[in-house]
Amino acid sequence: MSVRLYVGNLPKEPIERDALAAMFAEAGDQVSTKVIKDRKTGKCRGFAFVTVPTDEVADEFIEKYNGQPFMDSSLKIEKALPR
Repeated sequence: MSVRLYVGNLPKEPIERDALAAMFAEAGDQVSTKVIKDRKTGKCRGFAFVTVPTDEVADEFIEKYNGQPFMDSSLKIEKALPR
């Protein structure tokens, strides 16, 4: 079962999904990213979601990338709450 992770503290400037995916490229091809953008401006709303295949991979992902710098901001990564 796949696990969704919340990636917060992203800069408000325009961010492409590929830029964020490039940072997580080491985690493998099984990781997908979705940057949440404002509908009117198209700028990043400050967060994204990353989907990983298992709970173990999610824990490793959080341990490795939480607090890492991305475009002058340190990322906050945690397991996403259900909708």
